[in-house]
Amino acid sequence: MKILALDVSLTSTGYAFWDTREDEALSVGAIRTKSRGLPRYREILATVERIKRAFGAVDVVVFEGYPYFLFGFQKKGRNGGGKFYRSEHGQGPGNQIFGLAGITEMIKMKVHYQWNLPYASISPSSIKKYATGFGKAGKPQMIDALEYEHGITFKTDDEVDAWYIGQLARAVILFISEEEKPEAKHRLEAVKGVLEANNPEGTWNWLENEPFAQLWGRKKAFKKRKRHARGKRQRSGSDDLDVQREWYSSNASQRS
Repeated sequence: MKILALDVSLTSTGYAFWDTREDEALSVGAIRTKSRGLPRYREILATVERIKRAFGAVDVVVFEGYPYFLFGFQKKGRNGGGKFYRSEHGQGPGNQIFGLAGITEMIKMKVHYQWNLPYASISPSSIKKYATGFGKAGKPQMIDALEYEHGITFKTDDEVDAWYIGQLARAVILFISEEEKPEAKHRLEAVKGVLEANNPEGTWNWLENEPFAQLWGRKKAFKKRKRHARGKRQRSGSDDLDVQREWYSSNASQRS
């Protein structure tokens, strides 16, 4: 299975091409964006199109999910509330975050409707935990982890992020197909975290290693699945992932 991992950025989009049959990424790089405003969006979309054309056949496109402070709430105030970034002339950090979310959604629409490919999102905390063992690790820690463990260095941290997005996606696919299990405890926990969330922002079903058969009404299905898994786990003490897979198998006819 071939994976295209994207770390979308307004200034430098990182990409990594992985094949689940290979232990290392086949290609990694980053393309800088020089334009501003609406032309920047057009340039980023063209960049992603060139990346896809260079790789050819792709089975799933994987993005980094949105952080919880997407809309600018990063610092706690005196009374525990969030502080929203102020913007001057549309150039503040808050506007950049909205712009990143906008172009990411545009790329997802392109992947789904033009390329007819499934896409998935993995939370930043899962990527960081898989890379370093700490879900709140910074860029320097991820760069050091990649160099220490694999002896690989890249020019930009966007390439590092894309590399780890692809490697984690590969680990999840191999784990659910029972071909390979991560040896490190923190990596196994990161893989299980991806499976338990099961991609609420995308069209790829990690538990089945295939696209979702039904996209509409999935939030209600997720809630039902979690209630079912929680109740059965309390009664039998079985593993949550096994319960979720059983639920999907038993409801296959409803999803088709």
